[in-house]
Amino acid sequence: MNIAPLLFTVALLTIISLYPFYLKRYKRHKYKGFWKGMGEMTGSPARAILLPLGFLIGGLIYIIFIQ
Repeated sequence: MNIAPLLFTVALLTIISLYPFYLKRYKRHKYKGFWKGMGEMTGSPARAILLPLGFLIGGLIYIIFIQ
């Protein structure tokens, strides 16, 4: 595993986990379905950022110790 796929995945997870809060604040008519479920599941932007942060830490641990 290389660092580039890890960083790309973390960037993608960050966008997906924080996008519902953008929709909720600025585009209320699009805040429904999958995005509403994702926003309600995470609760707040502070909790939503823990998903990509945890993936990054886990990936770095894997790269450092396993490889």
